[in-house]
Amino acid sequence: MNREVDASENLVEEFERAWRVAVANGDPPPCVASFAARTAEDRSAQNRGLFDELLLVDLEFRWQLSSDPRADDVLGARPTWRDYGRAFPAQVAVDSLPTWMLVEEYRVRHRWGDRPSHAAFASEYPLRDLLPHLRQIDAELFADSAEAMPDLANRAATPDSSQLFGHQEFVLMSFVGQGGMGKVYRALQKSTGKIVAIKTLRKDRQTNPAAVEAFIREAELVKNLEHPHIVHVHGLGRFPAAGFFMVLDLIEGGDLQRRVSVAPLDASDAIRVALQIADALAYAHSKGILHCDLKPANILLDEAGAAFVADFGFAQLLSKNANAKSRRTVGGTLRYLAPELRDDNVAFEPTIDVFGLGAILFAMFTGNPPSMPHDVALAKPSLENAASRAVLQIVARCLNTNPAYRFQSIDEVAAALQHVAD
Repeated sequence: MNREVDASENLVEEFERAWRVAVANGDPPPCVASFAARTAEDRSAQNRGLFDELLLVDLEFRWQLSSDPRADDVLGARPTWRDYGRAFPAQVAVDSLPTWMLVEEYRVRHRWGDRPSHAAFASEYPLRDLLPHLRQIDAELFADSAEAMPDLANRAATPDSSQLFGHQEFVLMSFVGQGGMGKVYRALQKSTGKIVAIKTLRKDRQTNPAAVEAFIREAELVKNLEHPHIVHVHGLGRFPAAGFFMVLDLIEGGDLQRRVSVAPLDASDAIRVALQIADALAYAHSKGILHCDLKPANILLDEAGAAFVADFGFAQLLSKNANAKSRRTVGGTLRYLAPELRDDNVAFEPTIDVFGLGAILFAMFTGNPPSMPHDVALAKPSLENAASRAVLQIVARCLNTNPAYRFQSIDEVAAALQHVAD
C-alpha cells in the first residue's frame, strides 16, 4: 500500500476517532469541514472518494446520535445529502452524486432514523431511478437483521393462536406515544373492565419478518417476568390483517426522560428510583435476561413516582460462560450503550446493564446523557452534599469503559446505593 493511500485511510480513521471521542465526552461533533479542507487542494479521484467517505462517516454518526444540534451547526442532527449540498455547494452537487451515496443515506435512515418509504425517499431525488437500489438495501438490511438475531434456542416460536387475544377484546381509547419500532395506545379490556396499554408495530415493520419475530420474542420473554417494577406483559394479540399487538400494564405518569428534561432529581429521589430499577434488573438477571437498552425513555413513572422498567425489545439472554460471544441486534441509543455493545460480537454479561443503570443515574443527576467516567465528578458542580458526591462515585464506576472495572452485578450497585441512602 502506498503512502498516499495510507494517508487517506488515516484521515478517515482520524475523523471516526474524533467522532467517538466527542460522543464519549459529550462534546460537540467534530467539524467535517476542517477534515474535508485537507482534501480540497487535490481534485484527484482518490481525494474525491476520500471526501465522500468523510461525509458518509459524518452522516452515520449524526443519525445514530440524533441529538440536539448546536445553534451554529448548519447540518443539524439528521442531515440529508441536500443539507450537505447547502453546506458544501462547491463540493457537493446533489444531483450528480453517485447512486451508491444516495442509497447509503436511505440505509442510514432505515437503521437509525425515520425509515422513509421508497416513494418518499425517491421523491427527494426525483432525477434518479433509485427503486431497484432501495429494494437491494431492504434485502441487505433484512439479512443483517436476521443474522443479528440470537440463535434458535433464544428465538421465540410462532405463538399459539389459541393463546392470542382477539382485537375485539379491546376498545382503543387514545394514543399514548410512539418509538422507533411501534406505537402505544390506551385501551379498555372489555372482559376485565381494566385500562391497559396496547403496543403495536409500526405498519412498515409489520411486513418485516425479523421485526415481527423480535416483537414476538420480546413478549414471550417479558410475560414471564413478574416484578413490581417491570411493566407487565399480559400477552400477544392479533389484528384481522394479521399484525400482532402486545397487551401491557398502563403506567400513567410518563417516562423518566420527560422528568429529567424538566430538572435533575435530588439525590434522595435519584437513589430511590435507581434502587427500584436495580431491583427489577436483578430479578430479570436471575431469570437469565439482560435488558441491553437502558435509558431514561425506557423507565416509566407512575403518578406516585414509582419506576417501572419497560421496552425489552433489545433484550438478550445472559451468556452461559464468560467466553461466549454473539452478534447483537442493531439498536439502542448510542450515548446510553455500554461501549462493548457497539462491537459486532459481545459477551452478554450483567456489566452491560450495570453501565446502563449508571447512565440513567448520570441523567437523573444532570439531565444529560453520560460523559466519560473521569468527567462524572465535574458533571454538576452544584452537587455539594456528601450523598451526591458518593452517588457520582458509584456512577463513575458503573460507566467505566472496561467492564472488568465496573460493579460486576446489579446487586453490587444496589448495595452501594443503599449504603449511601442509609
